[in-house]
Formats: sequence, structure tokens, C-alpha cells
Amino acid sequence: MPTALRWIAYPILFLAGLALIGIALLAIIVILAYPQLPSLEVLTDYQPKIPLRIYTADGHLIGEFGEERRALAHIRDVPQAMKQAILAAEDERFYQHPGVDTLGVLRAAYANFTGGGKRQGASTITMQVARNFFLSREKTFSRKVYEALLAFKIENNLSKDEILEIYINQIYLGQRAYGFAAAAQIYYGKTLNRSHWQKPPCWPACRKRLPASTPLPTRKGQSCANTMSCGACVSWVSSMTLNWLKHRNRICISSVM
Repeated sequence: MPTALRWIAYPILFLAGLALIGIALLAIIVILAYPQLPSLEVLTDYQPKIPLRIYTADGHLIGEFGEERRALAHIRDVPQAMKQAILAAEDERFYQHPGVDTLGVLRAAYANFTGGGKRQGASTITMQVARNFFLSREKTFSRKVYEALLAFKIENNLSKDEILEIYINQIYLGQRAYGFAAAAQIYYGKTLNRSHWQKPPCWPACRKRLPASTPLPTRKGQSCANTMSCGACVSWVSSMTLNWLKHRNRICISSVM
């Protein structure tokens, strides 16, 4: 073999060998770990802790008792604009990937490498569901592997709409509110009904690091945890804006009335 071809062939063969070794190790990890994954019964038979509510004879709510504020919402009752806002902020390729977004992982890896630190995550909605129900938040390689394997298992057992419905009902949004239906009642005094939300509120993208003392909005305006004004969500918020808000260290609840 000519010397020039050797200089080209040897590095290619070396990289190919490393790739094969990596694939073999990954296959071994999957074979050993997949049977040890927990049962998905808590998801397939999802029953959130709904608080005790007391109503008057004519149907008015007069009391609610429970550690968590919840209101179960079915995916068919969630406004399309709300679903679009959630997907744009959290997982824009949710309906295309099988649980792990390979393109998102590569994009996040490139952004973090060029940015000199962790600037972007690659967790999908399915992976967040897996983490919230089955895993801790420790940042270890083994936890990420189990999170990815659980995401694949969830995708094989539940439909995309079922996964999104669980996410919409389980996510924490401040003021002890779990799920967007409960947050809509607490922050706006509205049910999560299509007729009530012609424009999406901005909290799908502003939910990061919500403290228990997240301020409630006033009826005619907005309330922010920082001193900067975030602006009312009076028109459709684009995916770029949502993702920009998502990575800011600010909490914003804007009025859409």
C-alpha cells in the first residue's frame, strides 16, 4: 500500500474501531440495564393526587384541602396554542423523535462545547417524565443512561398524546400548582378550556426554577420575580422568543386577559 494511502486509511480504520467498540459497549449496557427498568404502571394508570374540594349545593367551590394544587386536564381539552407553546419551549421535535432527540443531543453538545460550559440541555419531554417519576436529579452518566432507556420504554408503551398529557398534568408551576390546569386556575382564575386561551401565556417557557413563593399576578397586569418587565403575552410568542425566555434566570407570569 502506498505511503499516502496509509496515512489516510489508518486514521479511518482507527476511528471505525473506536466506533465499533462504543457501539458494543452501548449494546452491553442496554442488555444489562433494560430488564432492570421499573414498571410503568404509575404512568399507564396515571392517577395524580387530586385535593379534596368542598362545593356548595349550587356548585360553587368554597374549600380545597391538600398539599398539592392539581386539576386533571385531558389532552383533548388543552388549547392548541398552549400545546404549541409547550413544545416550542421544551421539545420542538416531540412528535418526531423516539424518546431521545439525537439531533437535539448533537446541537446541545455543539452549543456547550463552543460556549465553554453547559448552556443548553437535550432532555426531551419523555425524558423529563421519566426523571420526574423514576429518577433523582443527580448529574451522573448512569442516571442519564437510565433516563434515556426509560424514555424509549415509555415511548414503546404510551402514545405521544398520553405522554404529553402526563407532562401537562405533572409539571410544577409555582404556588404548589402541579400542571397547567391548576396553574390556570391559580394565576388567572380560569379553566384550561380552549375558549379561554386565544393566546398562550408565557409560563410554558418561564417555568424554570420556580420557587414556592412565585408571586401571583394582578388582574390587570403582570407580576415578575425580578425587577425587569417581561411584557404581556398579547400575541403569539415565537419559538425563538420562548427558547430565549427559557434560558433566562427570570420568572414571569403575564396576563393574557
